[in-house]
Amino acid sequence: MPVIDERPSSPAHTSEHDPSNIFPESQVYLCSQASRLRVNETVWHPPTDVYETSDCYFVKIELGGGIREEILVTYEDGILAFRGRRSNTCSVNKIRYRQAEIKYGLFEVCLRLPDDVDINGIRVSYSNGFLEAALPKQRDRLTQTTRVAIQIG
Repeated sequence: MPVIDERPSSPAHTSEHDPSNIFPESQVYLCSQASRLRVNETVWHPPTDVYETSDCYFVKIELGGGIREEILVTYEDGILAFRGRRSNTCSVNKIRYRQAEIKYGLFEVCLRLPDDVDINGIRVSYSNGFLEAALPKQRDRLTQTTRVAIQIG
């Protein structure tokens, strides 16, 4: 069976330009909590893909150079948040950058989840520079808790 890639064909159709494309009905939530943690530090948002199958949503975040122990994944009141820090490991004291495109410091990605996500079934892994989450869809919509601790496997 052929694989169908329904990836947007142009940047104008990505979440970077239209955040409502991630989930229907503008369910994207831009966090500001990490911004309040450190007033003097800018929070950056790593590149993120969100896609789905008939029974699961998937989130894939590009975090090359990140450290698993510095990444926190939480769910609270309908918001799935990925937060952490990527540190600059350059050990040279006196340097002059010729080009500096890599972002360091606090990062976050926050998504307002659809009602059909099975919160207790969320699985997250970090491997080869990608933080990936599988969010299974529920068959029956049950009452769910408002806060869940999520472990990174």
